Amino acid sequence: MSWLGASLVLALSLYAVSTFVQRPAPWRWTAVSIPAALFIVAVLRANGFPGLSRINEYGDSDSLRILLDDTRVDFSRWLLGYRLLSEILGFFNLITDGVDIDSFVRISSACAMLGSAAWFVRKLEGSVVPWLLIVSPIWILFSLGYDEYYPFVAGIVAAASWQIVSGRNLFQLKTAYILAGLLPILYIGAVPLSIALVLYAWNQESGWSGRSRGAGVTLVSAILAIEIGGEFKGYVRGLSTQLNLGGQYLEKSVNSKASAASSRSFLADPSYALSVEHAVDIFFWLSCGVGLVVIVAALALCRGTQGKKRFLQIQKASGHQVIRHLPVLVLVGLAIFYLVFMLPLLGPTRDIDLYFTSMFVLLLFAGSCFDRFAQTSENPSLERLRFMQLAAFGFAPATVALVVFGVSR
Repeated sequence: MSWLGASLVLALSLYAVSTFVQRPAPWRWTAVSIPAALFIVAVLRANGFPGLSRINEYGDSDSLRILLDDTRVDFSRWLLGYRLLSEILGFFNLITDGVDIDSFVRISSACAMLGSAAWFVRKLEGSVVPWLLIVSPIWILFSLGYDEYYPFVAGIVAAASWQIVSGRNLFQLKTAYILAGLLPILYIGAVPLSIALVLYAWNQESGWSGRSRGAGVTLVSAILAIEIGGEFKGYVRGLSTQLNLGGQYLEKSVNSKASAASSRSFLADPSYALSVEHAVDIFFWLSCGVGLVVIVAALALCRGTQGKKRFLQIQKASGHQVIRHLPVLVLVGLAIFYLVFMLPLLGPTRDIDLYFTSMFVLLLFAGSCFDRFAQTSENPSLERLRFMQLAAFGFAPATVALVVFGVSR
């Protein structure tokens, strides 16, 4: 009953805010009230406010704090982001009597999520995607002073993914090439996204000379990012030891059937990855992380009359037009591959945050499909408003369960 009551309160609150979001500016900025409220809660939580300690943690809690406590270490999986955080922490330690690292991680991660949410709110006009993103369960979890590295890269990962699946001009081609080089150095799990982003940028080029220059920009930005974060030789050596190859840290007591494909692989053995048990794991991650009901609803609504017409148009498309969709197919395909084959070392419950990139890609893809469907309707604004209100009730139960009561598989 407590879960149902809290879910209803959250759903009604999101529903109320959504009624203003589709109105002209400045009403659209009422959406900022949600990330702003989450940021306030995160600051209070970081300062030990009573009752907020019950907000749930997943993943490698305290790992970033431990790493920041020893700045001599180069953590290759998060090399550039980790180094930048180390320098910022060092600056605050220099101008103050010393900063509590736990508070620093929580408040700085909340700042990163607040800034990312504000950027997405600016893009709300004509799309449901920013709304779906900033009120999704996993985004809210990361916004509440989450003690992990993922909040620091969640915004840029979501922005790059949205650029690919929507085709919107969110940033210039040169920026896309630079991001494709930076993303894997910020977070090694973003390698599939970088591949799709390069393919997207190549599709916008008119000739191979531009594509070659773009690939060069990507390579140079990656090398410079490595050198800023550490040094190239140490990066490669560190990465080979930090990818948990062979599942050496797998908590078998949590997930006894999970195992690595080989001693040099971070992927799961096919016998586990393609099992019914793991299919339930994936259903659990999507349901609790991004509200599977919202993704399904968005895709189902696109199967209407206009959606069928669009499908028939795609069937008749030329080879060149099909190639234009290749980056989206690659991104979505790799996101699904990551969900299926990436090994949950800490078990399906604690490692739910590990799959945030795949969750974002699928949510953004579904939202972008709905945007195209809404544009073909008689009243696009009304269609978007109805779906945002539907999403409020679709997300709320999963958010309350994930953040407040805790979930378990």
